[in-house]
Amino acid sequence: MTYRFFSSALALLLTLLAPPALAEQRLILYTIGPDAPGEVPPVIARFRRDGWDIRVNRIPLDFPHEHDLGKALFTQARAARDEGYSRVVLAGRAFGAWVSLIANSSWSTPVDGGDIHAVIALDPTISGETSRIGRQWHDYKFMDVIKTQDPTRLAVVVLDSDHEEGQTREFEIRRTIRRPNIPHVVIYEPSPPALDGEAFARRWGDCLATVAGDEIPSPPANGWCRLNN
Repeated sequence: MTYRFFSSALALLLTLLAPPALAEQRLILYTIGPDAPGEVPPVIARFRRDGWDIRVNRIPLDFPHEHDLGKALFTQARAARDEGYSRVVLAGRAFGAWVSLIANSSWSTPVDGGDIHAVIALDPTISGETSRIGRQWHDYKFMDVIKTQDPTRLAVVVLDSDHEEGQTREFEIRRTIRRPNIPHVVIYEPSPPALDGEAFARRWGDCLATVAGDEIPSPPANGWCRLNN
């Protein structure tokens, strides 16, 4: 009896003296183009409330080839995992969104399915080559990048002033995703609130938080995404 009491007391003491469990470390690498606003938009900044760290990458004016940017971003994600981050999300807007997709594409990086938790691409409609070669070339290359996405949670927000172009792009992205069982959301917004405003964050925030969240969205495609008006 005395021995059992002593053992129980010792176990309780060890429990009380044990250090608290470390909080899970989570990181968003937010990539923007050379001319994009430097402030993180509210729809991404809201992740800080849930304990996420956010680092901003600004693409330099004299950037190298787009594939090199994608490889560099993938290397950052892998380094963050080595730092102790259990989840790394790539997020970006416009050109930064395009580079984030490249970084998660086996077309340009040796993606192995373990380093990137999710990709959030806000309006990835331009690349560094668009003005030089044209939109049609970028659309072709864009689908190659979508087709070769690593099995990673994926959110693509299409913002296009041309209604027909926007709907076509949404349809093509959904049709091109090679692994439809991976949780993803692809939505075209013809007249969205300003991306830098609180209204956009209210409309899209919960949906994007679900993409990067603890639970696996079900069903995997758009059905679980509820936009707030």
